[in-house]
Amino acid sequence: MSGVAGADRIQRKDFERVMQDYFNRVIRPQYPKATLKPSGSYVSNLSKQDFGDMDLILTLPGDDKKQVKLELQKYLESLPSDLIIPFRNPKYKGKRSYNAGELVSIMYPQGDGKTVQIDNMVALSEEEASFKSSFLDLPAEKQGLILGLVKVACIENDPSEIFARLGLSFSTNIEENQEYEFNLSGQNLTLRLITYEPGTFKEIDRQELWKSNQWSDVEKLLQEYDLSMPFEPLLKYIAGSLKNPRSKNRIYGVFKSMITVKSGEVGTPKGEAKEKALQDIKTTLNLSETRKLIDSIINQVIKEYKQKNTR
Repeated sequence: MSGVAGADRIQRKDFERVMQDYFNRVIRPQYPKATLKPSGSYVSNLSKQDFGDMDLILTLPGDDKKQVKLELQKYLESLPSDLIIPFRNPKYKGKRSYNAGELVSIMYPQGDGKTVQIDNMVALSEEEASFKSSFLDLPAEKQGLILGLVKVACIENDPSEIFARLGLSFSTNIEENQEYEFNLSGQNLTLRLITYEPGTFKEIDRQELWKSNQWSDVEKLLQEYDLSMPFEPLLKYIAGSLKNPRSKNRIYGVFKSMITVKSGEVGTPKGEAKEKALQDIKTTLNLSETRKLIDSIINQVIKEYKQKNTR
């Protein structure tokens, strides 16, 4: 069984057929202007011949993502149970849809008595769908690296220079306990102003200042990196180019939170590939030395802050 639905795996040779059947029988009758296209490992790993679920980007008209997803979920559950099939996963047994994050997941027949989990990744415009494709069609390990690079962009570079690249006009005259931070998701690129507890890196406030669903803005932000490089060469290039001692540990933390080995992946090729990627990034970034350096910097900052406030 696979995923929240407890469905069967699907072969590459059946993927397009089932996707088109789902579109014609389920999506098009209710949403005649919708578009549907594959994403994830079906696109990023052409040698992979079977999949635990179908990652599909579903573009639907609307302005409120939460409401559009709820309406989609309600519609899907109104269809016959031999079309939108009750889940078999014991944890969710009997449910017919799962709504979380960007996804609405269902279980669908693929023929010959088999089922498949379909993850509808909802987009509200073609621009958002294109952004999702650009990010989600990358291998998972490269997604993790790019997420980390985005996070440390304003640590590694002068924010005013980055803002000029992106056509932004935010002041860089901010408090000592504040810093700008970019964040990347499957939906958009955002800029935040983070406020820390003085003398620490404990976040106490964040303001979202700007967002974009143009993938070209991600490329502008990370223009010093060739994002078309395979994972290992890109990782080595990153390790040799980072300047701030905080960056390596930050990138690893982001990567580790995204690339996790699920219980069902232990001992499988997919699980082993994730384990290797985690070990590669830890080794290449030389995190033991980086941690020591970060600790010494944090201790120095705290010491200076205490001295300043006891005068």
